[in-house]
Amino acid sequence: MNSIVLRDARPTHEEGLVCAGYLDQAAQGFNRFWMGRRMAHIVATPFPFTNHSYSYENITFAERNEQIVGMALAFTSEQHRQFSKKPLKKAAGFRIEDLRFQDTEKSTIY
Repeated sequence: MNSIVLRDARPTHEEGLVCAGYLDQAAQGFNRFWMGRRMAHIVATPFPFTNHSYSYENITFAERNEQIVGMALAFTSEQHRQFSKKPLKKAAGFRIEDLRFQDTEKSTIY
């Protein structure tokens, strides 16, 4: 059957890599420019954990014939204000100072 099925993301590194690809595609390559060539690793490493913006808990994948064909990332502004930036910064490792995030108290954009 060729119907589209929506499902929650699974907390795996592999699905984190898929998420990273869609995030970079949606940003027209800006995420890779911003985070560097390790962008997929920086997004996929904390993906299986909760309480941050790129967590599996905020992702819905669209599948067709058991292949991921799309993704949605969503959370409320209240959730966003409570998210930790530490998982992404920790995954960035030596690039930690290069990742600049705006304070979520002042803005919902980072």
